[in-house]
Amino acid sequence: MNPFFRLVVLAAALVTLVRAEPPPALVPPPREVNWAGADVPLAPNSVAIVIGRNAADPEREGARLLQEYVAKRFKQRWPVLREGEDQGAHTTLVVLGQRSTCQLMDRLCTEQRIALSAGSPGADGYVIQLCPAAGRTHIIVGGSNARGVMYGQDTLAQLLRPSGDGIALVAATVRDAPVVPWRGRPQTMVKHYLRPGELDLYATSRVNFIDLRSGIYAFEPGEKLDGAEIGEAVRQAHRRGFVVYATVNCGVPRADYPKVMATFRELLELGADGLWLSFDDKGPGEDPLGLVRQVLELGRARRIEGHLIAITPPKGSYPKINTEFNRQLLAVPGMETALWFWTVVPSPEAQAEARAAGLKVRPAWWHNWPRLFTPQGYTGLPPLSLGWSAPDYAQLAVGGECLEAAMPWGGNSLGRHYVVPVINWWAWNPRQHDWHALRQRIYRLVFGERQAAGAAEFDDQLQQLFAFFRHPYKASEEVPASPPRLYRPAERAAARALAAEMTVLLDRLAAGAGRDTVLDAGDLKTAYLEPMQRELAAHRAAAELDFPEEWWPETQRQILAALYQADRAAGERVIAEARARITREIDRVARALPMVPATQKYVEWWQRRAALDWPGWNALRLAREKELAARIADYNRIVPTKTMVAGLRSPPLEWGIGRWQVSNRLLATTLPRPQPQYSGDWQAGLYRQDGVEAAVFAASRKVPGEIGEYAELPASVPVAGRRDRLALLLFVSSTNKDLFSNTMVPYRWAGYRFIQVRWRDQVLWEQDLGQLPAAGDWFMIPLPGIPDDVSALELSLRVEDRRVSLNNYTIAYASPFRLIERPE
Repeated sequence: MNPFFRLVVLAAALVTLVRAEPPPALVPPPREVNWAGADVPLAPNSVAIVIGRNAADPEREGARLLQEYVAKRFKQRWPVLREGEDQGAHTTLVVLGQRSTCQLMDRLCTEQRIALSAGSPGADGYVIQLCPAAGRTHIIVGGSNARGVMYGQDTLAQLLRPSGDGIALVAATVRDAPVVPWRGRPQTMVKHYLRPGELDLYATSRVNFIDLRSGIYAFEPGEKLDGAEIGEAVRQAHRRGFVVYATVNCGVPRADYPKVMATFRELLELGADGLWLSFDDKGPGEDPLGLVRQVLELGRARRIEGHLIAITPPKGSYPKINTEFNRQLLAVPGMETALWFWTVVPSPEAQAEARAAGLKVRPAWWHNWPRLFTPQGYTGLPPLSLGWSAPDYAQLAVGGECLEAAMPWGGNSLGRHYVVPVINWWAWNPRQHDWHALRQRIYRLVFGERQAAGAAEFDDQLQQLFAFFRHPYKASEEVPASPPRLYRPAERAAARALAAEMTVLLDRLAAGAGRDTVLDAGDLKTAYLEPMQRELAAHRAAAELDFPEEWWPETQRQILAALYQADRAAGERVIAEARARITREIDRVARALPMVPATQKYVEWWQRRAALDWPGWNALRLAREKELAARIADYNRIVPTKTMVAGLRSPPLEWGIGRWQVSNRLLATTLPRPQPQYSGDWQAGLYRQDGVEAAVFAASRKVPGEIGEYAELPASVPVAGRRDRLALLLFVSSTNKDLFSNTMVPYRWAGYRFIQVRWRDQVLWEQDLGQLPAAGDWFMIPLPGIPDDVSALELSLRVEDRRVSLNNYTIAYASPFRLIERPE
């Protein structure tokens, strides 16, 4: 007979088994679980938690967490008793511990032949089993180490469910251990670890390491440390069995290396367990090999080796494994067994690449996640795909087994229950990870058992609601920070109906969550319910509003056209009409959307734009011309302008002629006019220097590019020759930020920005600016048949953003249009 079922039969003599509901979905899913198909009733006041006489701190923390969970969810008190204390009043004992710390655990494992040791199930692993003995029911939660006990009680908590006025245990045996050995949650500031409930959530999330840093990078060498704060954070982390790394910025000049070492030593004296060399975006520093050797020597003197050494390579070497920096440092004895944190998505290929570079353990994953690029205060529970490289769970199911460690970086703007467990529960058992089950468990913790389905429905509907709206997140002189606004005003009724339905759902969810949550009431309110209510209220109000962006592009085009034609009367008429309309609409926005942080600045931007009179618009035009000149000079320091325009001096006028008996005819050479139309942060105009004339388009290096932003210049090309043989000859050069730290990544901005030639409603030609060389190239653009009544082609040369780009620097030059008549 299966040993588990033999135990259930024996237990029947002591307890009454009842027909069970379907078993719960355990999160994270254990490696092994056998269900008995029955529930064990646990009568009120009949259960006690027992820990060993020599219980380690994480075992005591596990007992406390289980006790608090039962009290919050089931309103019952399970006392925590030590071995030797009176247990006579309790017919069911939940025994937490290791064999080495709890004699009762050791005896039960021996009697029931339960394999439990440091190696079985394995580090951080645990077993759960129902054991009848000595007239009682024993529910054992045994750990391979102290942390395993703490993690095991979390699984046991999920096996409890209401039964009448009491609790029922879903009878099962569980053997479990993590797939990814090291699972972390580093924070930007030490004080974050001391927030109420913070480290308890880490324990529930199966975290086993944190680090000490100051800001988004690390402690600076020689930085003054708050010993009391750091010491308390270390003490609280150690109570839960977490490894604590000292993290210091190592991307510094050689002269600062003594300060680096002094800061490492000071953090070790305050209780840190490991050493984390942070190069990160600070760069490789002056002599990284020399500094690494010093840090490893310090570690060896204190028996800090292997996984207790960690490193974040510098920019350029953290998203790529096979770099010179990584290979050189991996060759230093001691670094080949360290935790190397790369942002590369885990995969067998990445693991093989790391091994080829010299790493003798699996790589570690620093996941920059969540990365939402949105101004919303609440977006729902983010999957791991909403981070760098957008990995999907099919990739991660395989890739997780290729990791030594995993951690998130980001998410402090979200409720912490939406971040810490998401990645660490995945890391526990990636191949069996169930995103739906994970969502449900988090919703149960945050909103309560009876509200989990409603919370999932709300978040799903929220994505549907978001789809009706634009959510601009950038802000600059030319683009205001903006509240949400409808993509298509024709969909107003649909958005209104969905928001009304969601309001009823959220009201019901909030009322129930207040009763059923296991969170602190204040945390529930401020981190979840209030952001949800604000987000819904903002979108519900925005659905009723009109915004200037719906009509402003055409109005601005009319104003600029009047400026370029010096038609003051027409311009002032359009300006006055626009001012009145802007004022009406913006006043409504200000009254309706005070809950949106961007509203005030948005209103102020439009008020300034509405206040522009004819002289004001002329001043804006001159300011933009000055800004274009500044950008040209700025980009010249990155890629010399002479390099980018040299090629346009030699147009290939014999393009495509083949044999020498025929030739192309050059019919016209036309430079675009310096009369830009635009939306967003592009600047456009003409470049004239050293006999070179060219159109130029320059993006801002300081703000992101947003989808749909553009600039265009008009050109009037006189038509002559055979209208069925005409073509345009055009030179274009472009430079983008292909350099990532010290690593060139060619074409990484392909697909983001494009240049076009347009005639009427037709796109005659376009080219990806991310694929053009800085030295430029020539293009022959065949023209469609030109009607006889067209005396000139009114063209526009246009650049535009197709994808959101962050930190992409783009400047493009274009030659005059050359109208060519080709031979037959």
